[in-house]
Amino acid sequence: MRLCFSRSSIEFRRWASRSEMEGYLAAFDCQLVIGESAESEQEFFSATIRPVLCEATKQRLAVGVCSSGHGIEPQILPLPGRGLLLFGLNEEVIAIRADTGGVAYRIPLEFLFHFMVHLADIGLVLVFHEIGVTALRENGETPWTFGRDVLEEAWLEEGTLHLTFMDSEPVAIELASGRELK
Repeated sequence: MRLCFSRSSIEFRRWASRSEMEGYLAAFDCQLVIGESAESEQEFFSATIRPVLCEATKQRLAVGVCSSGHGIEPQILPLPGRGLLLFGLNEEVIAIRADTGGVAYRIPLEFLFHFMVHLADIGLVLVFHEIGVTALRENGETPWTFGRDVLEEAWLEEGTLHLTFMDSEPVAIELASGRELK
């Protein structure tokens, strides 16, 4: 299956081993492996980014992803306006340049990544992790982060982010500032 965005498409694959994944990556002009950790690699994925409607000299990029396998599959969030692909995995978010395969920035989370949501209208990406959320600007700045306890549920309502936790009281957070509302 492929996901199309801007002038590219992404094909996703799951691999039984790191060696199978690396064998596949070897055929590409530009390749990168992220999430490497000698102790915790359990699951292996690839994302192949292919330009469409571009000159034939454009590079094809393949990104190999090593996951710690905690039941949460890695996520890719394309930011076509920035030419970036955000990869959420393990305990970090990595921004990859779609044209060169270079790493634009890395955001360490210190907790297991869960999922990302792009709020294009305010230029934020909300990165949800095991105990809360980190707000990320498209350029890699992190204006605020909020964590409390094991995150159970999150929803948006008129500029406010609502969070419920396993053993703590629910909270409401103003999206623009990250400030807890009373």
